[in-house]
Amino acid sequence: MSRKLPVLDPLATFVDVGSEHMHVSIGGDEPKVFGTVTSQLHALRDWLRLQGVHSVAIEATGVYWLSLYGVLEAAHLEVHMVNGRQTRNLPGRKADMADC
Repeated sequence: MSRKLPVLDPLATFVDVGSEHMHVSIGGDEPKVFGTVTSQLHALRDWLRLQGVHSVAIEATGVYWLSLYGVLEAAHLEVHMVNGRQTRNLPGRKADMADC
């Protein structure tokens, strides 16, 4: 049984940060995958700006989120860190693509 959560802001974005990939979804749409090197962080930032995004929630384990946070904050986007443990309470299997 898959239950969809309501979309409160279609331009809000979620990023699931890992050591090698970042899964990004805008307003619950199909996720797009970016790498973690600096050029990919800048490509992600530019893509978010192009889409009109203003708010970004980041779920990360470890320190992998630090670089992305700096790039997004410097671009004057509203950045929020979220606790990945709380997503375990959602129905379905936990996976990077499903999280975002």
